[in-house]
Amino acid sequence: MVSELVRVFSSVSGLDNNQAKTAIYYAMATHKIQNYTWFPALAFIGAPRTGKSKALEVMSCLCRKPYWITCHATMTPASLRDELISSENKVTALIEEADLYPNRKQLQSYIINRVDKIRTSGLAVKEQVETPSGVKEWRTKNKRAYSATVIHDRNSLDDLAAESRAIIINTTYKENTFIDPPRGLTLPNFSLGTIPSYFTSKGRAFDTWRPLLEIASGLGDAEWLL
Repeated sequence: MVSELVRVFSSVSGLDNNQAKTAIYYAMATHKIQNYTWFPALAFIGAPRTGKSKALEVMSCLCRKPYWITCHATMTPASLRDELISSENKVTALIEEADLYPNRKQLQSYIINRVDKIRTSGLAVKEQVETPSGVKEWRTKNKRAYSATVIHDRNSLDDLAAESRAIIINTTYKENTFIDPPRGLTLPNFSLGTIPSYFTSKGRAFDTWRPLLEIASGLGDAEWLL
């Protein structure tokens, strides 16, 4: 089944074998997100016409409860923030045209906040509350936005904290005739495995890749792990 999905990614967006498996294992890991308190973002980054949108469409068929968010040049911080908060713990946010969002630094801070369930402060939201004396006033609350995130972007992540919390698939133009994503895609049955001992089991890089490593281990994909 994984090999069939690899062929789909190749036919739809031109991803190579390792890139396709990275995307597939990420999609599978979204269905196990309850097992983790740290879950990376996945970013398809490349120039126009390199298959990013088509890859994102395939991911929407495979990820747990996909939720589309399309950025644009006039999108406000509150709008994107509220979209991400509404998806907390429930869905996989698929952020299309991330490069059009006008505040690059803020976009990447949102990504950082979605990765870590425990240690990040959350996204600041102003809410009107009523005090015991009946007076209404505005207060700022931090709301969690932890969940899976898949990004379609023309630009690299230039915030080191965001980059270290994301798995990057760099797309490149390939001369070929690509097809539209097929419908009815399904994932194989799977369970998490034990990560081989040759991986250093600490540090941010390990935390970021851990969900995918456990998926690949459970499937016995020693080649991809190496």
